Amino acid sequence: MKSLLRSLALVAGACAVALSAAQATPSAPHLTLEQRSAFLLAREENVNRIAPAAKSKIQSLISAYGTKQQKLLQKAKPDEKAIADLDRQVANQLLAALSGTQRAALLSATMADLGPGALQDDDVAKRLNLSPAQRKRVAAAFAKADKRESQLEAGMADSLERAGEDEAKRSEIVRSYDAARVQVAGLRREALPKALAVLTPAQRKTWLLLTGGK
Repeated sequence: MKSLLRSLALVAGACAVALSAAQATPSAPHLTLEQRSAFLLAREENVNRIAPAAKSKIQSLISAYGTKQQKLLQKAKPDEKAIADLDRQVANQLLAALSGTQRAALLSATMADLGPGALQDDDVAKRLNLSPAQRKRVAAAFAKADKRESQLEAGMADSLERAGEDEAKRSEIVRSYDAARVQVAGLRREALPKALAVLTPAQRKTWLLLTGGK
């Protein structure tokens, strides 16, 4: 089990060199889709849309979260359960500070971050109540994009290992990886109509609610 955020920079858009900026909404099996969306409040453009009173509380929660998380991660052997529990606790506190409309907007923003591949997200698939057969058909629709993404990730990991501690090289590798992911995003967009065709009318309605009608 991995913590949703190994550092707030992951969602704030100032990712560490070893992480792609495209990974704004990483997988987090221990969190629900709503809980994952709460951490998008670490982005200035999102928290700035919140009412002043709630904004102050949210910023305080995020700041405290960062401090507590760092203490947990600095241990020789980080307690994954404690990290996951902290993620859940703070996510729930952040969501509680928002109105229903604001929570819905964050959920749509999370879906936007996930992009067309959101249909392959386990939490989204459960929300849509996709059957095993439907999941297979969705996976088949995105197979070409998945293969290309796997190749890119394997290549980046190998390149980063060979780059060692050379930060200039590592930065260049990540920039190249992010540029190549634009191609993957294009493949997913092309495959989306085929994947959406797998959904029933009821499931399509739920999809539109999750994505804000997109």
